[in-house]
Amino acid sequence: MSSVEQISEEIREFEARIESQEAELDKCIKAFGTDMIPLVADWMDAEVRRLIEANPQRWNQAGVDEVRAVKAALSQLKERLPDICNEATGEAFQIPHNNLGTSLDARNRYPEECFKRAVRPLGELLEQFDLVPARGGQWERDSSRSFTHTGHTGIRAPEVMTRYASLNTDRDNSVSRLRRKQDDLEKAKVRLLWDQA
Repeated sequence: MSSVEQISEEIREFEARIESQEAELDKCIKAFGTDMIPLVADWMDAEVRRLIEANPQRWNQAGVDEVRAVKAALSQLKERLPDICNEATGEAFQIPHNNLGTSLDARNRYPEECFKRAVRPLGELLEQFDLVPARGGQWERDSSRSFTHTGHTGIRAPEVMTRYASLNTDRDNSVSRLRRKQDDLEKAKVRLLWDQA
């Protein structure tokens, strides 16, 4: 087997490995969307309760029926969390492994950005029940006039994201090795041309 054939075979092996790694990365993102659901649900419960407790006079005066209405609306929102969390993992261009060269900092921010997208619908509920603090706090109107959470959610990324980070590093290493092999192939072709001339 010539060096061109050998390197071409190695390239095919790297391409197959990368394809397999990317399929695993896609599975991790899908699992992240699912694993995020109970984390976001718990965070939403705690956030609504925190905001109600922050204004005891208003809520004691409003009474149990108003609190029940808040809890019912929150329950309805949480029923939509499977779709919300799946969408929160982002469009293809927002997912780190779909963007070679994404900085480590951007990769590390990805779970928190997903959590923020997932909790964003809570802003509508908070506005509906006048739970957004008048000033200060971590809920602010964005350019679309919706309330969005601007602080750090503090939600800890599920274990699947540790696996995702490791797989993503392995895939990046495979891509780097593939590129070197592709360069080697071009050089081998030139050597073959030289020998044939």
